Amino acid sequence: MASTLDLLRRHAAFRPLVGAGFSLWACYTLSQLLSRYAVRSYRGRGSWKWDKEVIVITGGSGGIGAALVERFISQGVTVVSLDIKPPPSTQVEVRDDKNRISVKKENNYHYYQVDLRSRSAVQEVVAQISATVGVPTVLINNAGLGSGRSLLDCDESSIRSIFDVNILSHFWLAQALLPAMIEADHGHIVSVASVASFVTIAGNIEYSCTKAGVMSFHEGLGQELKHRYGTKSVLTSIVYPYWVQTPLIQNMTTHPSFHDPLIGPEVVADKIVKHVMRGDRGGEIYLPWYGSLLAGIRGFPLWLQEFIRDSKAGMLRETTF
Repeated sequence: MASTLDLLRRHAAFRPLVGAGFSLWACYTLSQLLSRYAVRSYRGRGSWKWDKEVIVITGGSGGIGAALVERFISQGVTVVSLDIKPPPSTQVEVRDDKNRISVKKENNYHYYQVDLRSRSAVQEVVAQISATVGVPTVLINNAGLGSGRSLLDCDESSIRSIFDVNILSHFWLAQALLPAMIEADHGHIVSVASVASFVTIAGNIEYSCTKAGVMSFHEGLGQELKHRYGTKSVLTSIVYPYWVQTPLIQNMTTHPSFHDPLIGPEVVADKIVKHVMRGDRGGEIYLPWYGSLLAGIRGFPLWLQEFIRDSKAGMLRETTF
């Protein structure tokens, strides 16, 4: 490698390219360091004891959530899955006085059936988790709904459910779990957003609205933890996946008009697990990496923004999520 660089340096024609490449690398490295400092990276390293942490994952019965549950369990971490649907592997059911499946226990895995649309139900289940499993230190807001319908085809119930699950549940869970994290100055809240946070296409209005809301929630939460609550080690992260091969979009991805790249839920889960278990940084995760290019779409010329949106206009015309 060194001899190659020496060769390039000896040839005057290559010197500008070498200099430009080095400058770009230096700027990128500096930018990464500044970003990590801005989100308070490295302040939590050493404080995480993964055999004692409790991770709450919403939507843990399928898709990305199920992959997250499986991977964290395999690492020996205590995991609590919150979902309206029991996981397919449920064998032991323990019902509460309202006839809900309240707990499914298997070593370090706990399942609680809860309707995330209900603030009171969320408060009840968090109190139950804290009393019986332990005080949660990590929250991964992963649950999501979508319809793929045009605006005039969406009924009130569908729109409200999507907003309740995709964004309002983030508020209810944060309000229930943050006080303990702030008091201990120890915790991590991960919000699963989408590339749809930046690009809204026909047939996806309500979903994109909620995912743009998740982005704002993440940004505002980080600001309040820093400037209102004075925490130093409660981390916040956000994940922006592109199309993920989950049951949510199964109908769309099998349609002949769908040609976009797909990533598996296990790819997203692996990235999140690795990020969380580092224990030393918040920040942003784009999957695949080039999804970050769309984050700047709002700064593009209007004609280019419309070109990008128009190019995807037919994707949801004849199918729904």
